[in-house]
Amino acid sequence: MAGERIAILFDIDGTLLVTGGAGAASWRLAFDELYGIPADIGKFTDAGMTDPEVGRKNLRGGAEPQART
Repeated sequence: MAGERIAILFDIDGTLLVTGGAGAASWRLAFDELYGIPADIGKFTDAGMTDPEVGRKNLRGGAEPQART
C-alpha cells in the first residue's frame, strides 16, 4: 500500500489518548517488579509530564526534590 501513513503515539500521561488505565497498570507492575514499591502514577502525574519526570516523582512518593545548597 504505497503512500499509507502510520502514526505511533507515546502518551503516558493521557494528554492524547484514553487507554482505560493501561499505562498506570504498566507503571504499577514495573515499579513492583523492579523496586518492590507501589507506584500510583495517577496520584503523582500531571498532564504534559515526561516519562522520566513521572518515574522520579513516583520514586520520591510525590515529594519535590530538595534544592542543593
